Amino acid sequence: MARHGKKNRSGDRAYWILDKQQIACLASIPRAEILDWLASSGPQSVSELATSLDRKPSSLYHHLQKMIRVGLVEEAGTRTVYRRTEKLYKTPSRRMRLKRALSDGKHDPLMARSVAAMSNQFQRDFSTGLDNPAAKRTGQYRDLGFYRFVGRPSAAGLRQVNQHLDAIAEILWTDQDPDRPAVALGWIMAPLKR
Repeated sequence: MARHGKKNRSGDRAYWILDKQQIACLASIPRAEILDWLASSGPQSVSELATSLDRKPSSLYHHLQKMIRVGLVEEAGTRTVYRRTEKLYKTPSRRMRLKRALSDGKHDPLMARSVAAMSNQFQRDFSTGLDNPAAKRTGQYRDLGFYRFVGRPSAAGLRQVNQHLDAIAEILWTDQDPDRPAVALGWIMAPLKR
């Protein structure tokens, strides 16, 4: 199974997704979406998840059970709402990371499937943003946008790009305002043929 990393500045431990079954599990759009949402929002019931993901609760149970079996999701207790007991679910950490699995070439086919699922989710997220009348399309508080750049950065420039991406991830993990809408940010970087 996956291993935990050292505590970082915010006190969270990174959960390194290294197990083949876990990586394969994330090659599913609904499961990747569940993981992202639980990691960013904290413990939720199936009904809350369904509302957040715009899905039917019955469509989530199978995915949650599979994710529990491979250790990507845990039961987080129960609560009573309107005299009904609901199970809560959470991720082992807010920082669910695939970065180390990518560095091990033996997972390349699974990583490609995961990126394909993420790419489909990127498109779905963007379409949802386009339909949101509150979306900010310009300015310093923009929350809707896209880009694709092709460049030839120097070694120092590439190091700087990666430092900025790590800083962006840190902001999204630690700077939480429950009164603001969630935003999805995805990126893919790949060296192109010469």
